[in-house]
Amino acid sequence: MSDAAERLRGKDVARLYGRTIRLLGIDFQIMDAFLLGGLAVQAALFLLFFRRIDQPLLSAAKNAGLAALYIAAVFVLPKAKSQILYFLLRTGSAQLLFAYLFDAVRSLQMVLFPWQDRAVMAAEKAVFGLEPTIWLERFISVPLTEWMMFSYVIYVLFYPLTAALIFFKHGKGALEDYLFTLAVVNLACDIGFILFPVASPFWYMPEAYSVPLKGGLFTRLGELIRAKAHFAGGSIPSPHCSVGTVIWMMSFRYVRRWFYLIAPVMLTLYVSTVYGRYHYVTDSIAGIILGLAAMMACPSMVRAWNRRAEQRRVLEVP
Repeated sequence: MSDAAERLRGKDVARLYGRTIRLLGIDFQIMDAFLLGGLAVQAALFLLFFRRIDQPLLSAAKNAGLAALYIAAVFVLPKAKSQILYFLLRTGSAQLLFAYLFDAVRSLQMVLFPWQDRAVMAAEKAVFGLEPTIWLERFISVPLTEWMMFSYVIYVLFYPLTAALIFFKHGKGALEDYLFTLAVVNLACDIGFILFPVASPFWYMPEAYSVPLKGGLFTRLGELIRAKAHFAGGSIPSPHCSVGTVIWMMSFRYVRRWFYLIAPVMLTLYVSTVYGRYHYVTDSIAGIILGLAAMMACPSMVRAWNRRAEQRRVLEVP
């Protein structure tokens, strides 16, 4: 299929976005409903499992406060005259909520089930005959570790950079496509952390590793992220792999040259999650599958939202 045909298909997907449902004088798009729903469900879980969570009322109040701030951002968004201001407000508010929901879910991981690492390791041993993160120790070297950690860390910049490339080339609909698909995989990951809590290899069995991960700047940054931003859990599906898949596939849909340019990094990213002992192979495969599934499912979800918006519009017409 030609590049022109592929770009047209991307534009067709982008045209699905933009339909709103008005509540209390504010027009909400489908991503707004998902993120506000995610905040509400998470707050309800804080209150439901209050005996197993530290400061459940404070946690629920944080969700309510962030919901109010996000609604304010949605209200102000149509008034943004500058493209740059619009982009920063829309992308920044969404990605801040992605990050908050990920961090806040840590206190909910153990409310239903204990860690499931043993089950994951048993399954992988049955398939591979070994524990992959330990087996990879034989390949560890300073240059390889630095490349792996570069791929793992630079993904953080690809998140907003890809959003900017898509928005300034294809406009608001394409940006909504990108952000909504990211919202779906982020919320799906948060649900996975609760329904199947996995601590991750480094947190669950740090004593099993005899070869340290040594490298340069990016290795230090990767370890800093592990120490300061990560926590036991947050593993399956792998957020790095699910979000990375969306970033890469959205690049294929809208900015084809960027897709090919970052291909070596994105392919390495999948391996780096296991090499760096951040995830089991199972986590990473689940993340890739989730990212691909979201890419396929989101257009249908938007069409359903549009039908609902149209029904409301017809009912509201006198």
